[in-house]
Amino acid sequence: MGTRDKHAVRIGPVIRALRIAKGWSLQDLGDEAGYERGFIGEVERGEKTPGLQTLRNIAQALGTTANAIMVAAAKGLPPPNALKHPPRQVARLTQDLGNLHPKEARQIVPVLQAMLRAFTGAPRKTGRG
Repeated sequence: MGTRDKHAVRIGPVIRALRIAKGWSLQDLGDEAGYERGFIGEVERGEKTPGLQTLRNIAQALGTTANAIMVAAAKGLPPPNALKHPPRQVARLTQDLGNLHPKEARQIVPVLQAMLRAFTGAPRKTGRG
């Protein structure tokens, strides 16, 4: 395995959180976006950097945009397993969200909602949709 791209590492956890929030497996996302399960896993782990069109396809399958994923990654939203102290970290994220430009905030909200569903164990969809 080669060196990891720092941007891929940040994008991967956002994609993973969105996939998990939908209740999808790697295979489900791969099928929906048109890529192999292994490739999706490599993107999530930061081992592969998706091109812009690939990121658009993955984002569309997840019901969001490539821009929203990139903004969330750039703002350093944590992956689901990083929230060891949710109340404190959610409060900090809420403060950070208030400091964003309104357009950026609108793009991040769907990603945050998906992540919160994943963290709280909210019911997941059993299939695609």
